[in-house]
Amino acid sequence: MAHDDVPNDLQRLWRDQPGGEVQMSVQEIRARAEKLERTVGRRNQREYVAAAVVIPVFGAVAWFVENAAVALGSLLVVLATLWIVYYLHRHGAARRPAGEQGAMSCLEFHRSEIVRQRDLLRSVWLWYLLPPAPGMLLIVVGPALERPERWAGALGAVSVIAVAFTGIGLLNQRVARKLQRRIDDLDAVRKP
Repeated sequence: MAHDDVPNDLQRLWRDQPGGEVQMSVQEIRARAEKLERTVGRRNQREYVAAAVVIPVFGAVAWFVENAAVALGSLLVVLATLWIVYYLHRHGAARRPAGEQGAMSCLEFHRSEIVRQRDLLRSVWLWYLLPPAPGMLLIVVGPALERPERWAGALGAVSVIAVAFTGIGLLNQRVARKLQRRIDDLDAVRKP
């Protein structure tokens, strides 16, 4: 056997090896779907509670503060929070499968839910982080517009907000990648 044939033989052995079939019972699929539903429900509940705090606090700031930029920024944060809650409810709410389903339809439903959540997390920059950014910027920069000696503090606060938003975005992208791996695993189960 020549050395040139070794890589071809290895490739053929790799290609021709029997595939390890992944099996998943209906009960296991349902358990995973219920766990996803609980996780999504808790996440959404945390966001709704946060919104229930953010809206009245920033609404009060918008009403009582004398700085116009801060008042406008606070109002924009309230509107952004309302948008986030609406978007999360519309696109990220946990869904339950309808009644009794066979293994494949249960698997398809669970996969579609993971895809929905993955897509929601992938787009977090657009619907979750970007909407409050202009309001936050106005709130932080507003005082510096009246008193220039506050610019250093404003720039520091903007940096902290940028780092926090970046961290939130990256964390959501990481979870989206984990969900993609789950989708890949389910796709392995679906293949004949």
